[in-house]
Amino acid sequence: MNTRLDSQPGSVVLVRWQSLHPMARRAHWIALALILLTPVLILAVMWQIFSTDPQAQERLWHGLWNALTDRPDHLLAVISMPFIMSYLAIEQPARLKDKIVVDESGIALQRMSRLRLPFTPRGWFFPWARLRKTELSLVLGAASPVLVLSDGTRTQRVPVHEWVASDTPRETVLRLQKERMQMRRKRIAPEEGMRLAEESALVRALRARNVAIQRPDASSPLMFDLFKNKHAAVTVMLLLVIGLYGAVDLVVLDETYAGFLPWTIWTLAGVAAAVLAYRWLSGAKLPPVIAIALSLMIGLDAGLAMYPGLLRLNRYTDTAGAQPHEYVLREYVRLEPLEAGLPVIEFGQGIEYWQQFKPGASYTLYLRRGGLGFYQIDLAPVYAETRAFYGKRSIHSAPGGRDKQEPSSPPT
Repeated sequence: MNTRLDSQPGSVVLVRWQSLHPMARRAHWIALALILLTPVLILAVMWQIFSTDPQAQERLWHGLWNALTDRPDHLLAVISMPFIMSYLAIEQPARLKDKIVVDESGIALQRMSRLRLPFTPRGWFFPWARLRKTELSLVLGAASPVLVLSDGTRTQRVPVHEWVASDTPRETVLRLQKERMQMRRKRIAPEEGMRLAEESALVRALRARNVAIQRPDASSPLMFDLFKNKHAAVTVMLLLVIGLYGAVDLVVLDETYAGFLPWTIWTLAGVAAAVLAYRWLSGAKLPPVIAIALSLMIGLDAGLAMYPGLLRLNRYTDTAGAQPHEYVLREYVRLEPLEAGLPVIEFGQGIEYWQQFKPGASYTLYLRRGGLGFYQIDLAPVYAETRAFYGKRSIHSAPGGRDKQEPSSPPT
């Protein structure tokens, strides 16, 4: 519904603050120009550089085409670009013309622009007589409240800090924009966020109409400040430390599980961490929702970190080191051991590297069995061989290089 109300005496007209800001109201046009001009300029410069070499120009087009066909993410980015440009050229200017009108009949969002994209928000109107719920609400962990309006069948959420009076002076808009930037950069307690919301133009306009606006109770999880509670702050720090360890060690470690994935151990470790965290947090009188959420996050974090953690512990408890073992290539890419009791190894990547070997060829892999009792494979020699293979292939495929690659023998 696109409702338009005539401005009446005593009505309050609110607009988005970006529409009154000298730079913010042109930001979408600047972004659109950059999206259009940047690739054109880059392509023009590259074309000029390669202008004296027709083969280089052909390789440039071939490389661009391969970048689209071989990388689905690149193709998706190109496909989504017209939608992004349509939003910047059509929907964003339409948003800057939006108005909220608060008068004696009710509150309405007027979408003044006639040109809009499909499936974008439409105008709405809530008569005072049908308005059942008006509440300031917070997204969990955020400090910027939204105003929730509902008549029992429809619900609209309006960011309170986005709207200012239509006659707001330019200097005030610049000051408000600076305050918005500061609010985003530094953390604001939920209580402070609610206090600032009470001072917003939208809330003051509703208060002037004697509209009862509900606020979250002080004991509500929405009003809970994680960093004011010592136990919650420590838990958040643990989440960051455990997650950082798991991500870094997963990249640094050149070893992985050989034919065995200890899902049971990972799961039990995550469950144990979640239970211990919940007992500790619930004992600190945290709201149950917060305690459960943080405990689940700790459990998931710990379970994921156990992937490299078990490998690292198994490696530290190994006294013999990684030992060479002979394997036979049976199919692409499945290697079976010549010794009994060793795991079967399968590789899901680097198919072209493995295809240089014929089925039945022997291959040496380095495995270790640490104190935890399972085998893990040292991938460093495999990575070195595959890098050498693809490096040699790129040299052969370069202009002036040999067209065919010499057959390789499996490393021993």
